[in-house]
Amino acid sequence: MPNREPSTGSSPLFLIWLTVFIDLVGFGIVIPILPLYAERQGATPFQVGLLLAGYSAMQFIFAPILGSLSDRIGRKTVLAISLYGTAIASVTLGFASGLPHALWLVFLARFVDGITGANIPTAQAYVADITAPEKRAEALGLIGMAFGLGFVLGPAIGGLLASINVALPFYVVGVVAVLNATAMLWRLPEPERHLSFATEARSRFERLTAAFRNPNLRLLLVVVLLSTIAFAGMEATLALLLKDRFGYDESHAAYLFAFVGIVMAVVQGVLVGRLVEKTGERPLVVFGTLFLAVGLALAGLSVAVSFGLLLGALGLLALGSGLQNPSVTALVSRLTPASQQGTSLGVAQSMSSIGRIAGPLLGGALYAVGWAAPYFAGAILMIAALLLAIVFNARTHSTVANASS
Repeated sequence: MPNREPSTGSSPLFLIWLTVFIDLVGFGIVIPILPLYAERQGATPFQVGLLLAGYSAMQFIFAPILGSLSDRIGRKTVLAISLYGTAIASVTLGFASGLPHALWLVFLARFVDGITGANIPTAQAYVADITAPEKRAEALGLIGMAFGLGFVLGPAIGGLLASINVALPFYVVGVVAVLNATAMLWRLPEPERHLSFATEARSRFERLTAAFRNPNLRLLLVVVLLSTIAFAGMEATLALLLKDRFGYDESHAAYLFAFVGIVMAVVQGVLVGRLVEKTGERPLVVFGTLFLAVGLALAGLSVAVSFGLLLGALGLLALGSGLQNPSVTALVSRLTPASQQGTSLGVAQSMSSIGRIAGPLLGGALYAVGWAAPYFAGAILMIAALLLAIVFNARTHSTVANASS
């Protein structure tokens, strides 16, 4: 019988939680390290952006494919294979550090890692399969917590290990992935499947176009897209800026990303709930977008001013993202009929995925023009997003008020 308890003390759910955590730790480790790692192999800023964008593109393409495959051969098998793939890709990245002219190998490893890391929907489907409907939200919330912890701890772990050896973080991720995959094969039961991915790949474009027919939802989705492009462009170039302008290495970049992640986690875990009770989500979207715009502009100015200004800018970026992201998700849910919420939230996630593809490409290309260019361009995008958020705020006042009553 499938397990119905949403506690991480339960072996199946804990192993799924660990799978998601490993994926996000690996992602968090790579963000501050990979740009300088690839640069040593001769990568240009645009190629650095392409590395990060390629990973997200592979995830976007292969997430429904892995989900459909799990319908046929089983969730456990797909999850275990994907973890072994993550291990191979991570070890390959570490191995490439000792080879001259191995940029092609770095690209290959990142694309393979993106394909095998597209297992989050399959992991979520496993959780849905083994939990009762009334416990499902709680269990999926635990999976969401793995996202936050992985992103916060990943850069910090990467910084500590990279200070010993730049390849060590990749080897550690590989070893942990192998151990988790092996434990999964031995201990994880194959659930009775309830959710099907059979039409997922075919319906994604149809769901995107259907969501954009809703004028209020369309505004919110464009805000998500612009915000993700701007934030991902910052992520792709920050380590390069720290080295080129301030002389800092991978360890310093990792600690700064950990700082951003911690501030975001505190804002989302402590501040957002209290503010929503007083103001609702709509003002938080506006103010979060405003903070993102100001933070990116200050990051651009820091190139000519000081590291202290950059640190303050990153704090504002973390605050803005922490306010905006959960508020947007809640509004998408509240403005959508109950029967379509899963679809709408999936569309919002797709917009984020597209932004994580476009953002690093744009950021890398602009960084080659000037160190401050990605941040000023991101600020312009966020000003556009702010105007859309203000229009959304005014247009949906009565709609959200009615939905909450």
